[in-house]
Amino acid sequence: KPGKFVVITFDDGYEDVYANALPVLQETGFTATTYFVSREIGGFNRWDSDLGFPATRCMNLCQMRQWKALGHEIGGHTLEHRRLGEIAPNEAWRQIADCRRELEDLSGERVEAFSYPYGSFNAATSMLVEKAGFTSAATTLKKRAAPTDDPLSLPRFNVGTADTLFSFLWKCLLRRR
Repeated sequence: KPGKFVVITFDDGYEDVYANALPVLQETGFTATTYFVSREIGGFNRWDSDLGFPATRCMNLCQMRQWKALGHEIGGHTLEHRRLGEIAPNEAWRQIADCRRELEDLSGERVEAFSYPYGSFNAATSMLVEKAGFTSAATTLKKRAAPTDDPLSLPRFNVGTADTLFSFLWKCLLRRR
C-alpha cells in the first residue's frame, strides 16, 4: 500500500545470508541491506568467540559484490564489530569512517547505511556516523519506525529462528510504537 513498507536487514555479512536468504529475496522480488564488518569480509565472526558462539563464515568479496549487483544494499557495521558506545571517540571514529572507506573501495559503490554493532551507540557516535557520510543507521531499539524518527537511530525488530508465523506477524504488523 502507498506509504507502507518494510525494510529487511541482516547484520554482520554472514555467508548464510548469501546462501539462504538471497535466493528467497530474488524469488520474491524483495531487496535487503546487509551490514558488513569490513575487516571480516571472507573471514569469520571473531567478535563472537569470547561469547562462546561457533565460528560462522562471512561473505567473501565476490559474494558481497554479487549481493550488490543483484540490487541489494551494502551497509557498514564497523571495521571489527566494536561496541561504539563503550570505546574512545577517536577509536569509534576509526571504526566508523574506515569501515565506510574500505567498503566503498571494495565495492566500487557509495555506502550510506550503517548499523551499530550490539546496538551500542550514543549521541556522540551518531554524530560520528553522520560525519563519516552515512545517511542512516539501524539500532536494536525494538519498535516500529516512523517518518519522524531520526535516520541515525532507526529502530527495528529482530526476527530469528525461534519466531513463529504469529510472532513474526505480531512484530511486523500489529505491534505499535
